[in-house]
Amino acid sequence: METSKTGTPSEEERSAVIDALAHLDDESRCLVIEHYFDKATLEELGKRHGVSAAAIRKRIERAKEELKRALAGAGFAFGPDQVARTLESVTPVSAPPGLIGEVIASKAALFGAGGGAMATKTTFSVAAFVMVVLCLSVGMVALLVWSATKELRTIPEGRENQRLHAPEVAQIAPPAADPTATTPVESDRNETSNERPSATPNSVVERIQACIASLHEAVKKFLEGGGDLRHILEFDRRFHGVVFFDSVRSPQLENLISELNESSEDVVRGFLTELFRMLGRPESDGKIDWTLAAAEFIVMEHVGRIAHAKGVDGGSFQGELLTMLVSTDPRLRFHAAAALSLLPHRVFAVELERQLFANQQRHVSSKIITAFARCAGIQALEALVSYARTFRHSQFELASVISEIGTAEQSIPAILKISRTVDFGNNWGIFHALMEPISHLNSLQLMEMIEAEKHSLTRQMLLRMWADHGSDRELKDPWLMNLLRVSEDLEEVDIALGGILMRGADHQTLEALSLASSKLTLDRLANAVTSCWRQMKTESRPQLLSWAGAIQPSIRPALIAHLDRFLNMDGVTPSRYRELIDWLAAGHVSSESRATMDRLLEMSR
Repeated sequence: METSKTGTPSEEERSAVIDALAHLDDESRCLVIEHYFDKATLEELGKRHGVSAAAIRKRIERAKEELKRALAGAGFAFGPDQVARTLESVTPVSAPPGLIGEVIASKAALFGAGGGAMATKTTFSVAAFVMVVLCLSVGMVALLVWSATKELRTIPEGRENQRLHAPEVAQIAPPAADPTATTPVESDRNETSNERPSATPNSVVERIQACIASLHEAVKKFLEGGGDLRHILEFDRRFHGVVFFDSVRSPQLENLISELNESSEDVVRGFLTELFRMLGRPESDGKIDWTLAAAEFIVMEHVGRIAHAKGVDGGSFQGELLTMLVSTDPRLRFHAAAALSLLPHRVFAVELERQLFANQQRHVSSKIITAFARCAGIQALEALVSYARTFRHSQFELASVISEIGTAEQSIPAILKISRTVDFGNNWGIFHALMEPISHLNSLQLMEMIEAEKHSLTRQMLLRMWADHGSDRELKDPWLMNLLRVSEDLEEVDIALGGILMRGADHQTLEALSLASSKLTLDRLANAVTSCWRQMKTESRPQLLSWAGAIQPSIRPALIAHLDRFLNMDGVTPSRYRELIDWLAAGHVSSESRATMDRLLEMSR
């Protein structure tokens, strides 16, 4: 499908983008809708979600990439700039006058987009409206605030010879124990998981218990459905743009989040105090239920995000978090590190770095190294790059944190160093970590960086960023065409060709196909021909068919096989490829391909 190359998206493009929103996860969809439809700024969204504006920008960029892939599956070739331009041109549909209040109406329209509540061809989602009304109907409940003091442990000795890379900070001396303080009863923790809370809990403790108990059941169901506990314990959702799975949620948590978002800093701080008191109790029998720990972590992560947005940091809880961090209980160390990754404070950097070298379970060490990166800050940049080689399972997390805490000049060279050590499977994560700092470079700077890069995977990653994003066609297209002529790297040729096909003129795409045809495999070439077909104007398509028949006669079987896979994807409209399928059927078709060809003909009718 040819997308509009003018400044005004077509009605069909707007409809396709609205349909593609359904392919996004809940959090990404809401961010896109709030930013483009509700016109919320990145700074406003950052405050709502408890992250920086830069982090919100990265999440929206990733969401646009997902939309781009969904649109490609539907037969549309959109670049990220086209996706953004089309989103900006969509006007949400208002709810019927008098049906709901003005504020609720705006939110209902916002949430309804995922189910088709916007664009001229869709209607308001009643289900979304009911859900929003229920969420907004929850009244503000005053949260009781109290804190508990307890005996604190000092930092373990005997590590004086270990070299620390963290910035110099004062060692933390836990406060003396209060002789009047009561010792928590170990059975209290068992009540959290085993005792069913009251239907309408009022106290802070009861609210925490209700959330943990409900989420514990949700985590169990998630695992029974084939889920992996590591997906909850190891992901750093704050900067990955990954939301909690729909199945690992609860009404109690949703209500709590809504109330705390509207509460004062003191109320949230008091809630955290009680939460850390509850999480700081070791298991009585020494056996750790990581399923329950995952439920506890979900509560703490959400509350931590809200606290961060309200200006709370880990320094407010030095005693509690340090005691948990140096505990022999890995569950306590996990919760302390997870809290510090949300509420960083420099004073913890030294102890966190010490903990890196302890014998840790993978999800514990992953949280500790992320917390260390945020607490140590950009001053420890060299150490963070070094640790990315040592702790390979945390390379993505470290690259994301470096992107967050450093300027473009600081973070780009550091992340590129990490990218030269990663496995191919982790390269996509590094790609996302680079997106925000790379956006501060102009096309010429990025082109010079690509030319200087010697590591093949890193060079391909930079090339993909440069080819797929932004404008500057006068600079990009000649350089990409020359790369097609001189490069023998299959991946580079494929990326360069994709960059030309994305926004090049029809005559230029045919030239690019000719240059790449001798270097690409038939399967990749068939994919390029299909992409070119979607992009080209109708009157130019006969030239493409003529080229395909003259330059690559053997491309027919590969095209048939590729179309058979492509047209069966969700969202693809086979009738758009009818002329191409008719052309394939008119030529020689082997007996092996005849059955496939007949199926394609039937699908396109």
